Amino acid sequence: PIIVIYFGIMILFHYFSTILRSPGVALPTVSSLATEGKSCHTKENQSDGGISNVINDSKIDVHAETSLTITKNSSIEKSQEWNSIDGRGGCCFLEPKLDIAAERRLVAMHNEIGQINCNEKEEGSNDDSNSSCWYYPSPQPSFCDKCQIMRPPRCHHCSRCNRCVLQMDHHCIWMNNCIGYNNYRTFVLTIAYLVAGCWYGVALLFPSFWSIMQDQIRTHGFKFLYENKTGMLDLPPPWVMWEQIRTNGSMDPDVVIKMVLLFLCGIGSLLTGFLWNHLGYITSGKTTLEQSVWRSIHRSLQCQGADTLGKVATNSAYFKMKTPPINLFDQGWYANLEQTFGKNIFALFLPISVSPPAPYITNPNKKYS
Repeated sequence: PIIVIYFGIMILFHYFSTILRSPGVALPTVSSLATEGKSCHTKENQSDGGISNVINDSKIDVHAETSLTITKNSSIEKSQEWNSIDGRGGCCFLEPKLDIAAERRLVAMHNEIGQINCNEKEEGSNDDSNSSCWYYPSPQPSFCDKCQIMRPPRCHHCSRCNRCVLQMDHHCIWMNNCIGYNNYRTFVLTIAYLVAGCWYGVALLFPSFWSIMQDQIRTHGFKFLYENKTGMLDLPPPWVMWEQIRTNGSMDPDVVIKMVLLFLCGIGSLLTGFLWNHLGYITSGKTTLEQSVWRSIHRSLQCQGADTLGKVATNSAYFKMKTPPINLFDQGWYANLEQTFGKNIFALFLPISVSPPAPYITNPNKKYS
């Protein structure tokens, strides 16, 4: 019972930590809001037609400033709203709280990555220094057309919750939240403890299950279909189980053991594969999104390289197809694990909140070949 309670506490703790913690969001700045407000006001003036020609220029400027101030205030207030209905974390009556100052600090840390001077190889270049390499994931910042902001490297826009998430992994409907830099650790630990709990349950039930199956085979022989015609487990149909509950107030214990063990095996197998994939992404220094995008890029480069093979030897697609990209965020499998879970191994087994390590910034002077 103590182990079962421990697994339950750890699963619930990491689950609620994942849904209530911000993944790390690049919030719109005042300048981006101002640009958005001015563009909206310009469109309004163009739609006014001849009326705008009568208004004095100074009055237009006053009106623009007023409209811009309203736009700023409304946009800022809107960016502060975190609602579980919008898929931005939380559930039911539990709503996540947004700490704007903390979000700004996370963005500032990730912006330091973008200060690395990494240039991709130019066509026809034979330089063997950093310029002869290409990088994925890109260490350069990018501009989000939807949020109208410059975002740090590895920051992506989530179309589900409409925000730019730092080191975005994916949007999880089961967590009702984006999984990113700030809550990826708790997400993976939730899966890990679910996997451990499922297989622990299988280990507890297997002796009884094995005894039941031995008695069944001893009595009826080994068959793929028994009396109920539902397979080797010989589970009764749903309406028969429902009738047993109505009549006796309970189900046959043997049937319960078979069903629960089958359920735990199925969920445990599914989550084990899921966890294995995420551990693979972590040890390779990529996120789920980056790995998915890389597969698409690789297929595209293969197609482009095949079309240009033997025609243009210095073609960029041909070069990238023949030259594997350098992952500046890959520190080696063990260091990558520490980057996600932290260096304190004992913290993995305790229900305590741990902030993720600072984003890894590679040495910009290192030469690659």
